[in-house]
Amino acid sequence: MAGTSDREELVELLARYASIPDARDWEELPRTVFTDRVEFDFESVGAGPAFEIDRDAYIAQFRTFFAGWQATHPEITH
Repeated sequence: MAGTSDREELVELLARYASIPDARDWEELPRTVFTDRVEFDFESVGAGPAFEIDRDAYIAQFRTFFAGWQATHPEITH
């Protein structure tokens, strides 16, 4: 097989994203998933205006959210 497809790369990206809380890797893993600034845009589903946040600030919130959980079980489907 010559190289990976875009689809395979996206599947791997989502797997890394879902692994962040399980791995409790709040430093290195997020850098393989997010750019320095993260933009969230869920306006199409009525979740308010789009906004940007610094990756480290977002991961700090993410970390706080999962702090009390003993275990997580990520599920990402199409």
